Amino acid sequence: MDLNEKLFELRKKNNWSQEELAEKLDVSRQTVSKWESSKSIPELDKLVKLSEIYGISLDELIKDKFQEKAVFNKKKIRINWKKILIIIVILAFITGLLYYLNMRRRISIAKEISNVYNEKFESIGSTQSGIVYEDTIKRDLNNVEEIHRRYLYSIENGEKRACITVFKDENGIDPVEEIYIDLNNVNDNSTYNNVTKIDLNTNERKVVNDYSFESPIIKSTMCLNNYYGLIWEYKDGYDKELVKDLGNKLTRVINQNTKFYTWNNEKMAGFNKSISFGMNNNYLLFIFENCEENIKEKREIVRIRMESVFVPIENVKVPEE
Repeated sequence: MDLNEKLFELRKKNNWSQEELAEKLDVSRQTVSKWESSKSIPELDKLVKLSEIYGISLDELIKDKFQEKAVFNKKKIRINWKKILIIIVILAFITGLLYYLNMRRRISIAKEISNVYNEKFESIGSTQSGIVYEDTIKRDLNNVEEIHRRYLYSIENGEKRACITVFKDENGIDPVEEIYIDLNNVNDNSTYNNVTKIDLNTNERKVVNDYSFESPIIKSTMCLNNYYGLIWEYKDGYDKELVKDLGNKLTRVINQNTKFYTWNNEKMAGFNKSISFGMNNNYLLFIFENCEENIKEKREIVRIRMESVFVPIENVKVPEE
């Protein structure tokens, strides 16, 4: 109840007219009328005199108004909290939905990548011909070493051959060594016999047994398997720290009707290698970066590119002396 309403009720309760109350307060009837119609508010001394006339305390005379306002404000605050709670719930739902859609997108892309990889690249050097380019750069404070290799894998009529050409420069213009490997001639310990190495500067050749052949295909395949493992572990949330620190960026770019996939894991807890990955229907690219901070700063960058194209067996046969 507002103050004007309370003044009206108290006057009616005592059966006084506005003129009678005005005389007791030494004011005009119009003043009392303005109080009861809320056109004005009694001055403090008049409020005190009103409380004395009606036999109530000044607090009782005016407190109902402030109590109702307080209750009203509490209601308003309660309504605002409800709105905030609703907004939080909506935002949580949208965040969860976006997370779910993002994981569906990642899994969908992972499946597409798997199909392309299995069809085009997985069997290079095993059941199909192909070309692999490998560029390695090793740096420390005192030295920079660059190694550029081209691997030709050829399979024909059950014969499996590999020819490794080593270049001084990344453009593949100045070859310095060729290595010919019969991939059928493998030992139990995964080394190869009768491997021919030719120094192209001196034309010196030698035959090596128990040759250890580190194929970049194996490294790339292991990387790709690791990549799939990360996707599924991220989806299922087995490793919470991995989920928290996984800075993956997995995207699919469609350019001129050609799908191109890219991914990198530059910021991951417990990983000392940064792996970037890109692929379309024609080639597969990996970039490994291994950084160590020790007494000397060491940095190794390995770039591997595969192409699933047929390589004639003549290109990998050992040249006649």
